[in-house]
Amino acid sequence: MLIGIYISDKNTCHFPDWIKALTSLLDNNYSMDLNIDELIKTTNDSHSHVCREFKTDFSVQQIAVMAGYSNSNNFINQFKEIYKISPFKWRKQYNSNKQSVS
Repeated sequence: MLIGIYISDKNTCHFPDWIKALTSLLDNNYSMDLNIDELIKTTNDSHSHVCREFKTDFSVQQIAVMAGYSNSNNFINQFKEIYKISPFKWRKQYNSNKQSVS
């Protein structure tokens, strides 16, 4: 859950370099279609560790604000336009898939 704290307070300097580098990569390339494997390669860390650190329990509204949207409805509409599914359904589907793999 370290990444959630980092997202909330990017001005702190006590985060590991790999998190700073990875979030910088995401910030600078947010419009690119990067997959998790490509991102993990930049960290020289294990897949499970990176995924564990990036796990968040933010609400869709909190994610919208962190992504720069002033209105969560705009975020939801944009998400649905791009992914053809609402963020709520995507999260439910993602969590369901994750549990079936475990």
